[in-house]
Amino acid sequence: MSKSVSFHQISRSAFEAVQHRLLTDLAGERVGDSKDELLCFGVRGSLRYDERSESAVLDITGMPSVLDRATVVSWLQGAFADGDADGIYYDTLRVSLENNASLAVNVSDVPNLTHGKYQTYPISVPANQDGELFKASSRDAAAVGPEGSVTYELPDGTTLNISFDLEYYVGSTSTFTAALGGGPASNYGLRLTDTWDTSPGPKKDWTVQLYLDPNPGATFVQASH
Repeated sequence: MSKSVSFHQISRSAFEAVQHRLLTDLAGERVGDSKDELLCFGVRGSLRYDERSESAVLDITGMPSVLDRATVVSWLQGAFADGDADGIYYDTLRVSLENNASLAVNVSDVPNLTHGKYQTYPISVPANQDGELFKASSRDAAAVGPEGSVTYELPDGTTLNISFDLEYYVGSTSTFTAALGGGPASNYGLRLTDTWDTSPGPKKDWTVQLYLDPNPGATFVQASH
């Protein structure tokens, strides 16, 4: 399986930053006494730096069936392109709501995030208006994407529960769900559209648009990538 792949015009600092992430945030480990041989997410191989050509060289010697060579190479290309430790991961989730109901959608409960931070803290959306509910991201230089939940409530007792989890593991699935409950929830309908951008590299930029309609419809919507 081994066939060398070279990443050119890579600085030593960028190489060391990526190597550090593999061994810390991504829970990789060195194989034996080798400083180049690594095992991470089931992928085994050597990742070394060539000072003379300013290149990183990857040799893959083993890989689980759920991954492919192109995915690993693409991931490393993006990581090296960021160039420093603080820029390798910065996953972002933006959630907006088009509130077509005659009642405001008010923030009810904002538990602490399991992972990540709020760049824009959850806010309410007035009746018959649209706006950004919140924006969450991974913490600076952290490999772990945002994970948490927010609960909103309408004056008639209807609740809107949002949960999200941006996974950073290669091959894992990121999820977003929104559900209506309580009160006359069946009088409303939810719709969802989203865009998912993973360029460049391992960073993920997820934009979710929710629609709350004042007529019966779906009370649960979800998206995953």
